[in-house]
Amino acid sequence: MIMNQVGAAKKVLSPARAWIVTVLLFLLNVVNYIDKQVLSFAAIPMMEDLGLTRQQYGLLGSAFFLLFALSSILVAIFLINRIRSKTLLALLAVVWAVSQLPIAFSSSFTLILLCRILLGAGEGPALGATLNACYGFFPSERRSLPTSVVLAGATVGLMLAGPLLVPLIDTYGWRAGFLGWSFLG
Repeated sequence: MIMNQVGAAKKVLSPARAWIVTVLLFLLNVVNYIDKQVLSFAAIPMMEDLGLTRQQYGLLGSAFFLLFALSSILVAIFLINRIRSKTLLALLAVVWAVSQLPIAFSSSFTLILLCRILLGAGEGPALGATLNACYGFFPSERRSLPTSVVLAGATVGLMLAGPLLVPLIDTYGWRAGFLGWSFLG
């Protein structure tokens, strides 16, 4: 047993299981970062289909950041060491899915705007939460490599976003981009 940040005993996983968790956290970050890119790749067909102006589209893009930082800080202060990492990450993933799904079926600018704000609130704390989860399975002196693996999920997600989203959106339309990632999130 080791002590976590709040002084509670935490079960130590075998190295193999700790690395399995690390790879899962990496994959969660991959999905998180692809999720953020859907609006960018869907821009032109979405604007044409919904009759959005450039100003409206710009508002949709920036709305994501309205609660992004604030939710990250609030989760770090109030939740990250009070509930299990697995539970917190599952809740965040549900928020991502719930916020992307209505966009796939909506033609309402206001609903899409609210969904983008909710998505930002759900994705803001994700990186801190994944790192916190990872740190719980490795002693301080062995966290460098697992941290790098988890953080690499962001870069891999950004690298995969174009090759995955562009054909999906080109073939099935902009709504498919939101629909597909709402089920992966």
